[in-house]
Amino acid sequence: MHIDQLNVNRQKHNSEGGFLDGFREHFASFAEQSDNSQFDQAYIEQVDKEYAEIIDKCKHDSKEARGQECVKWNGEQSDAFNIKQGVRQGGTLSTDLYKVHVNDLLNEICNTCFGGHIGTINSSAPTCADDLTITSKSQLEAQKLVNIANDFIKIESYILQSTKSVVLPI
Repeated sequence: MHIDQLNVNRQKHNSEGGFLDGFREHFASFAEQSDNSQFDQAYIEQVDKEYAEIIDKCKHDSKEARGQECVKWNGEQSDAFNIKQGVRQGGTLSTDLYKVHVNDLLNEICNTCFGGHIGTINSSAPTCADDLTITSKSQLEAQKLVNIANDFIKIESYILQSTKSVVLPI
């Protein structure tokens, strides 16, 4: 795939240097530190403490079943099965718990300096919902990042859905 032009805020960026300027302009707001002087620090500390307690409980409980579910498909219902990992999709804390769990992995990947970059911006592990993408210019770097992710999921007792994992060479 080849991109000839990048449009950002109604400005067209055509050349290699122009692309980088466009990406910088587009992603600059993500890198800005927010003014948290108006935040309720006591509340934030309490929420952080509660998240830590919830995560510890989840790690402890992940070895035991936390309930039963079944699947309904084409009007038929499966037998009940035990739920041993994860949080209920759409649950109140699902997004925040995901961020807390995956952030350490993303930091670890980004700190290696391997993988894809847009100018000086590390883009080696973009995420969307609960999907993680590893980008790299070389197979060796990609393998190093996959190894980091694999080591991380073993330490954290995650289950990787390898049937949903693919390599897309471009």
